[in-house]
Amino acid sequence: MPKCCKQLFSKMVKVLHFFYMKDDGFTNEGIVDVAESIIDDTIHLSP
Repeated sequence: MPKCCKQLFSKMVKVLHFFYMKDDGFTNEGIVDVAESIIDDTIHLSP
């Protein structure tokens, strides 16, 4: 296997480990709260 493929695989494993470290990465309450605050916050545009 080429070295660049091994490096890419290693980087992906590290990223996925970060997301799945505590929960499944998608239902983590911290991420849900951030997503809801982004959706619910009013966007203020300056004139």
